[in-house]
Amino acid sequence: MKFLKKNKTLVISLSAVILGVGLGFIFLNLSNTIQGKTLNIINPIQNVFINIICYLALPLMFICLSTSIYNMGNIKTFGKTGARTILQYLLIMFVLALCAGTISSLIFGLKFGDQSSELSSALSLLQNFRPKDIWTPFIQRNVLQVNLFAIIFGVVLMIIGQPAKWFVDMLVKINKFIIKIFSYLGKLVPVYILISMIKIVLIQDSNTVKNLWKLIGVFLLMIVTLVGVYFVRTLVVSKGKNKKALLKALPPFIIAISSANSTLSLNTNLDISKNVLNERDEYVDFAIPLSMMLFKPAGVMYLAVVAPYFAMLNGISISFTWLVSLVLISTILNIAIPPVNGGGINNYSILLSELSLPLSPLPLLIVLDSVMEFVITGFNVYGQTLETYCIAKTSKNTKI
Repeated sequence: MKFLKKNKTLVISLSAVILGVGLGFIFLNLSNTIQGKTLNIINPIQNVFINIICYLALPLMFICLSTSIYNMGNIKTFGKTGARTILQYLLIMFVLALCAGTISSLIFGLKFGDQSSELSSALSLLQNFRPKDIWTPFIQRNVLQVNLFAIIFGVVLMIIGQPAKWFVDMLVKINKFIIKIFSYLGKLVPVYILISMIKIVLIQDSNTVKNLWKLIGVFLLMIVTLVGVYFVRTLVVSKGKNKKALLKALPPFIIAISSANSTLSLNTNLDISKNVLNERDEYVDFAIPLSMMLFKPAGVMYLAVVAPYFAMLNGISISFTWLVSLVLISTILNIAIPPVNGGGINNYSILLSELSLPLSPLPLLIVLDSVMEFVITGFNVYGQTLETYCIAKTSKNTKI
């Protein structure tokens, strides 16, 4: 009973999958006319649900990103060290996304398309950053342009400083209202999963389900590689003196991976960083909360594996520009999207649509996310603890 109460969302999602598959096979044995009518009912419901999520997500992303930048005002306290911490978090996120996207593309056997069009594709990507006006990016759901606006807006607010606080507080209230709507929509996710599974059975899209082990396997390979990299990094930055850094960083990781909640591990993370890894208190108080917003290594790698996997299933050729788009979008989504019900749907729907991939796998990704979020959250926190330690060591923000 404790397991059922603790993992209520997971149990309901899996139940919706089983029921959806069962109903799908029942409909499959009925006439083609009934099957057609069923699909005609399911398709508009799916489209409306996803469109609501996507349109709500863009202002949510905009407010989260711009207010987060404003809240970085205390970077002035740390000067170059603060700027270096932020840049290093972001740079490593980009590198992880690029490595995960490239390696998974090779493993999945993706082919590069006609390279003669690469220049025009690159120019198109650059043009995609330049919006015509303020409203068009939101209407057209252009993630890159919306986030460019958010960054510029956040920097302006940060420069204004204290006089802008009343406006930021108003944005935070709007944000809470949108999150509340998301929480209500999150309650409808099992219904969305149910009808989507019926549709998958009716259109007999078994190939997507059958090959999910490849997606999970490649992602876990990325995780093992990440841990190996941090083992080497911690040895290098500590000059071989802290061979047990990976073991010392385990307590917050265990809390996060068992609860799928990074906030619950925050106090333990702060305590371990200060008293076990011996980082300076004032630096830890700045860097760890910042890493929770900016640095999500497992999350960015997961998205960077998801896109090539579905490109493989749909026989889509990729290009260097496609990979760059994947890196940018994966990183932005992990920074801008808060951990709310429905956030996962938004991440996947934006990722797939921005990379010209079909949205049909969404229900499976949502179900898989309810399981994978434990692994993703755990290794996000593990990476945050270890990366902050590495930066502290190289910037001389340790006690010894």
